[in-house]
Amino acid sequence: MKPTGTDPRILSIAAEVAKSPEQNVPVILLKLKEIINITPLGSSELKKIKQDIYCYDLIQYCLLVLSQDYSRIQGGWTTISQLTQIL
Repeated sequence: MKPTGTDPRILSIAAEVAKSPEQNVPVILLKLKEIINITPLGSSELKKIKQDIYCYDLIQYCLLVLSQDYSRIQGGWTTISQLTQIL
């Protein structure tokens, strides 16, 4: 069951991930890091954003990307290291 009142930025990223080719997903997922970084640490907003990310299986997508051949991912190791910061 998807949460009500989901952050529209998370919804947008989830929709973009769902309809994008596999090779574009890592770069799209980096938008999560941007959202997390601009949200105040320890805030209820950050907690809600993290719940939304989890509920829309975006953590699972990050893990799947990490299991890919990094040489085939746009941005290579840089992209991968940034994605690990989301986890």
